[in-house]
Amino acid sequence: LGGMRPQVAPGLGGHGVDLSSLSLQSFLCPISQQLMKDPVVAGDGLTYDRTSLEAWITVRGWVSPVTGSPMSGDIKQNWALKSALLQMLRS
Repeated sequence: LGGMRPQVAPGLGGHGVDLSSLSLQSFLCPISQQLMKDPVVAGDGLTYDRTSLEAWITVRGWVSPVTGSPMSGDIKQNWALKSALLQMLRS
């Protein structure tokens, strides 16, 4: 990169997310294949858009959309990915 620093978005715990290492695929929900607006980490450890995940759970229950395995009801905001997504949209 000839001395150029990669674009970094702030992440959890003060750690940045190197945007150059993320592809557009990183920002797509595995359920809808659409750009995530509100990324959350589900009980299977994977990230989904909140609206798509809630619709999935309503219809299919607490089963991972990716693996098909049962998952816990734990849903947490993915702040690092949300920050990286906002940074990407700004640039």
